[in-house]
Amino acid sequence: MHTRNLVLALLSGACFLAPDAGAQSNDLFTLGDEFSDPTSAGEWTRRHQAEALNFDPLEVFELDGVTAPGALRLVPHTVTWFAGYKGPLVYKLVDGDFAFTTRVSVSNRAGNGLPSSTYSLGGLMLRAPTASLAQPEDYVFLSLGFADLQHWPQAGPGAHFEVKTTDNGVSQLEVTSAGAPLAELQLARIGAAVIALYRRPGEPWVVHRRFARGDLPSTLQAGLFFFNDSATTEIYTPQ
Repeated sequence: MHTRNLVLALLSGACFLAPDAGAQSNDLFTLGDEFSDPTSAGEWTRRHQAEALNFDPLEVFELDGVTAPGALRLVPHTVTWFAGYKGPLVYKLVDGDFAFTTRVSVSNRAGNGLPSSTYSLGGLMLRAPTASLAQPEDYVFLSLGFADLQHWPQAGPGAHFEVKTTDNGVSQLEVTSAGAPLAELQLARIGAAVIALYRRPGEPWVVHRRFARGDLPSTLQAGLFFFNDSATTEIYTPQ
């Protein structure tokens, strides 16, 4: 499987909160993961297993408490989330209103700079469960990495945010500057709205985008997703 210019992502902590609930009163709090206990890897569902794919879209899925203490380390193969293409997703099922937060750091495969291939990013996704591989996708994501300066020159050099809403397989996306390849990301579902937020190191939270997604079901897959080297992905058959 092709592995050019992989994005490497370190995710520090995944937190689920009910709106307006503190840690002590929040019934979603136990879904969170500090990525400090290797056994917690088994608490996450991996899309390729749940949907009976014949390949694993992640080259590395590493939560060992040693290689990157307090972090989940993920490296995808050449994969993407666009149109009929579906990439890696590591998720938990969450019902009702909630906020899902993690801290993301991205780099190239060598770990010494940004990814250089177009659309190589990782972050958070809220996705409607699918009944079959042929079912059109419904999701919202917020990701961090390197996108595409040809189509988004205003994003400028450096790391990018990409936010996307996909309804019945039709996607609308936007790419903006992220500055550094490190940020906290959050997706919140409140009623019919999905709100994407980010926080750069040492700065306050920013409401990035809001989407009206009353079509999404009550139970969603809330997870960590990645995609890499979109141009090369297109020579493969979607699955």
